[in-house]
Formats: sequence, C-alpha cells, structure tokens
Amino acid sequence: SVCFDVTDEKMPIASEELACTPDDIDQKLIDIESLFEKNIHFTNWRLIHDHLHMLKGDLLTLNSDISMISILGMINLMLLCHSQDPDVITEKWHSLRDRIYGAMDDMQHKSQVGEKSVEKSTLSSRLGLRSSRRRSSISHAA
Repeated sequence: SVCFDVTDEKMPIASEELACTPDDIDQKLIDIESLFEKNIHFTNWRLIHDHLHMLKGDLLTLNSDISMISILGMINLMLLCHSQDPDVITEKWHSLRDRIYGAMDDMQHKSQVGEKSVEKSTLSSRLGLRSSRRRSSISHAA
C-alpha cells in the first residue's frame, strides 16, 4: 500500500473564515432588492426563494449577539408565500429588508461601543502600568 504524507494539505478552518460579515449581508440585500425591482417575483419565484434561503444561511453564520429569531421567522414566512399576491410579497420583503438593516445597524453600533470600551480599558491599563512602573522605580531609587 502506498502512503502519502498530506500533513501540509490539512488546514484548520476557523469559524471566523466561514462567518458572514454585515457587509456580506448588505450585499445580499442589495442583490435581492434588485430582483424585486426587476419584478422577478412575478415570473421566477424560485430565484427569489433561493436568494432568501441563502440570506437565511448567511444570517445564521453571522458573528453577532443580536437575536435573529424574528428575522429568521420572517424569512421562513416569505419562503412559504409563493402563492400570495406579488404586491403582498413585495411589502413583506420591504419589511424584512428594513428589519435586517436595523439589526445590522444595531450590530455595528454595539461593535463600535465595544471597541471604545476596549480602547478605554487598554489606555487605562497602560496608564496603570506606567504609574506602577513609576512607583517601582521611585521605591528602588530611594
């Protein structure tokens, strides 16, 4: 039997590499919106369905502590509404899209607040480190 050394081919995949970013979600929303603007939902519901399903998967991989339960429920309802009036479907899409944009804004806001508190804690720890070093050098000099 032949044995191959494939240790260099094994690369661990971090979950961050698979996770979507808010920018990915924004692009997906733009893509779906363009389908609605072209009235694809009148003629090819399956294409809309597929894009909504991909959006749902992307939202599930999003690294966020914001609850997506209501958004996922709205997507599930849209996935089932292919036989409804196209105008009703469009209204549901706009509601879903706006809810997702709101969640992305909340996520971005929480991220910025988190970055500021990390910056503050890092600065205060550096200042604390400097003052303890200063005290230490003063006590050694005395």
